[in-house]
Amino acid sequence: MLGQGLGSYAREEAALALDIATRIRSWYGNCFFDKEAGIDWLNRMNKGQLDNLLLELQTVILQTDGTVKINTFNATLATRTRHCVVSYDIQTIFSPSFRKQLDIISQELPNA
Repeated sequence: MLGQGLGSYAREEAALALDIATRIRSWYGNCFFDKEAGIDWLNRMNKGQLDNLLLELQTVILQTDGTVKINTFNATLATRTRHCVVSYDIQTIFSPSFRKQLDIISQELPNA
């Protein structure tokens, strides 16, 4: 809810979860001030790219300020529907365990 000053801002792990979600959902080369940021979704949603996608996703999580390490990580990808679900448990600067699941992309492809 806006209009409550600093009380309207996410803090600690809630803010970290939003940072991770934003960074994962960002497309590679789409950030005007950091062309190296984001996931190469255009190429990683193709068949045979799951290992590269998993590596990129984990790298983005680890490079997010506030993340100490990844405790567990899992991602599923359906290339036909372009649906990706990422689940992670991370150690943060706030606690030893924080879990989250992200539903990244869900789009039926024409003539798929």
